[in-house]
Amino acid sequence: MLIDAEALEENDRFISETTHVQTSRQAEGWVCILLVVVIWVAASFLVQNIESSFHAPFFLTFSCTAMFTVFFLFAHVASVINGSSNVGAFGIPNNDLSRLRIIGLKLAPLWFLANFFYILSLSKTSVTSSTILSSTSSVFTLIIGYILKSERIVRWQVAGVVVCFLGSVIVGFSDKSKGSEESFYGDLLSLVSAVLYACYSVVLSVSCDSSPSVRMDLLLAFVGMWNLIFCAPIVIALDLLSMESLNTLTWEVASQILVKGITDNVIADYLWARAVLLTSPTITTVGLSLTIPLSAVADLFVYQKVPTVLTIIGACFVTVGFLCVSICS
Repeated sequence: MLIDAEALEENDRFISETTHVQTSRQAEGWVCILLVVVIWVAASFLVQNIESSFHAPFFLTFSCTAMFTVFFLFAHVASVINGSSNVGAFGIPNNDLSRLRIIGLKLAPLWFLANFFYILSLSKTSVTSSTILSSTSSVFTLIIGYILKSERIVRWQVAGVVVCFLGSVIVGFSDKSKGSEESFYGDLLSLVSAVLYACYSVVLSVSCDSSPSVRMDLLLAFVGMWNLIFCAPIVIALDLLSMESLNTLTWEVASQILVKGITDNVIADYLWARAVLLTSPTITTVGLSLTIPLSAVADLFVYQKVPTVLTIIGACFVTVGFLCVSICS
């Protein structure tokens, strides 16, 4: 009986420690999610501020995406610290590195265009509207995945898609009813960005399906590398043609671009990946729906923009649809 009592006590202690570890991981995961939400919303306002004095959406997208190459440095330092640098470059076999390079080449144009259209939308519509409409990317991901037969749709997800689209229409109608054609145009750009990001997500999922433990830091680094190689000539051409002149680029704007790239494109993406590992993809996706109310509150305090009743209704529709699609996936 004494042995049984000791074994039972040891089992209780093990369960308690396991529960404590799981709770700690969940808590850390939610901290990461909340930080990502704050960074994404703050970055949107920073982009609007940059665009107000330096309207160069292509250069801004190029600069921030290029900062992904910082992950090469992080990966190299990690491989040296872990003593795995003798395995291959960045501590992984050359075959795996070549595969990441090819996947990065596929993803680079989709990532660039999705971010380019989102940045362009922020110069024409509010952060609230742009955030609401860009949140529909999960819906487009589901639809594209279903068309490519990589996803199956259940009843609740169908309802979520319908509700989400209704919300998008309501938000667009709300902006157009204000008499601002530019805001409506910005809303359309946000939807284009959502579709492109959905394509990026599907290609990423399909490409990495056989390697669930793919090194996301190196993959993003290659996306940044291809961006540098292919987009740098376009940046130079746009400057020479005075379509996006870099003469108006000041040190103040350059520092803001640097802050945006490091926080939004490097830190936020790392925290996103960390949150997925600590919680789950579903919990992380659902948690990011917090960007919608936060952007509305921020718009109110920063620009004194009070969302219309239609915008609030549309936001509720998009959020409900977003949750239906994410939770039932």
